[in-house]
Amino acid sequence: PLYGTNTQYQFAFSKGNINLNHQGKNLIQFVNARLNQQPLGYIETYVDFSKPVKTVNAYLQPDCQNCLATFKFSHKELQSAVNFSGKNFPMAQLIALLNFPNTLTGYADFNIQLALTNSELTKGEFYFDAKNGEILGLNLLDMAAQYLPINYNSDLTASRNMNTPYERLESRLSFENHLFKVDKINLKTTALLADGSGAIDLDNVQCDVNLTLRSTNEKYKKLVLPIRFFDSCYSPQYKVNIDQNFRHQLKELIKEKLK
Repeated sequence: PLYGTNTQYQFAFSKGNINLNHQGKNLIQFVNARLNQQPLGYIETYVDFSKPVKTVNAYLQPDCQNCLATFKFSHKELQSAVNFSGKNFPMAQLIALLNFPNTLTGYADFNIQLALTNSELTKGEFYFDAKNGEILGLNLLDMAAQYLPINYNSDLTASRNMNTPYERLESRLSFENHLFKVDKINLKTTALLADGSGAIDLDNVQCDVNLTLRSTNEKYKKLVLPIRFFDSCYSPQYKVNIDQNFRHQLKELIKEKLK
């Protein structure tokens, strides 16, 4: 399991083929494969258990345009390593495969490296570079417009729904000593830029993330709004930190406009 008590995974396919090699390098193919109800399309897998280091290399071709993924697994004694990477992969599908909270859509380039001891995850590094999707259950535009001079209109908010459309979302996460950390978040929307870091409790689906928001308008980029998001990852609460620094920035901006 990646975390918690997840010990069972459902794998299904409509057609398969096994080509055994006397040198230990075997080819296994799956058509219309599904893992935990998530479609993976065609999978071509090369398995070699003839050496002390056992390896599995799989190449995935999901049913989406210009997307692909590779899965590499190696195992020796009690130690295992996993590398899962892909290009232009559907973010919602990837999140479901990883058992992460369902909070993002879009398409992502990604790279995931995991280290396991006795099949238990001990260390992990996760990198995602997602484009043209939405952050679900959180409308940053609505929130920021109360404090920042952003280019805010009904077109940007898509009838003021509860999601945040984004152009690009880049994040780097790490797992070690049973802690899951959000080391970096960079977000770009039509009207907002954001960056930050935090932590996620995957077992209880709790998020604690600090972001700083600023307008994409060059005139107002110096005005930075710090916000803390906490509680449920699906519908987080938030606290805007209107501190002395923010008030000073706002005063300076007003003075500049009055000149």
